[in-house]
Amino acid sequence: MGNPAFYQALILNCSQTLAGLKTGTIFNITRESDPVSGADIDLANRLLNRKGIWLCMTENPPGCPLVYVFRRSQLVRDLNREKVRAILKMYGYPVPEASGSVSVDECVACLVRRLTGSSEFPHEIGLFLGFPAEDVEGFIRNHGEGCRLCGYWKVYGDEQEARRKFARYRKCAGIYRRALERDPDICRMTAAG
Repeated sequence: MGNPAFYQALILNCSQTLAGLKTGTIFNITRESDPVSGADIDLANRLLNRKGIWLCMTENPPGCPLVYVFRRSQLVRDLNREKVRAILKMYGYPVPEASGSVSVDECVACLVRRLTGSSEFPHEIGLFLGFPAEDVEGFIRNHGEGCRLCGYWKVYGDEQEARRKFARYRKCAGIYRRALERDPDICRMTAAG
């Protein structure tokens, strides 16, 4: 079924996305300890696309790949929200006029270009991970300072809703860690969506 170490890393890092609780996850792979190839990404896509999960990999910084894992249907929904569209447009993403739908493929390609071709980290990435737009906007505006709560992301908006999500995410991660010990099959551990 491919690279077992890579699938274990996917399960441990992306449990909330695999379970359908979160739009996306991004994590680092170190070449020395967890070598991952384009073939590993292609095979994972063949296995997981039918469950609604897509993966892409980029080098940032060189030699230390970032793997972006996302639920396509949730990303379509998220990127087409009015506030999200406005933020994306500010950063040069291909956002059509109000009546047109944002292209997930074009926006992900733009994000990958920004990850690899910019000296500055693209903090709008939070929009691709399912973080609330007001929190992404707050992080960018405040340079990561002065948040109300820090957990899976820095919260500038609805603290109570963020606490509820953080608790669900922690519970999900624990469930997936325990399940991984019994059955490391990523297809069985991925909710359809």
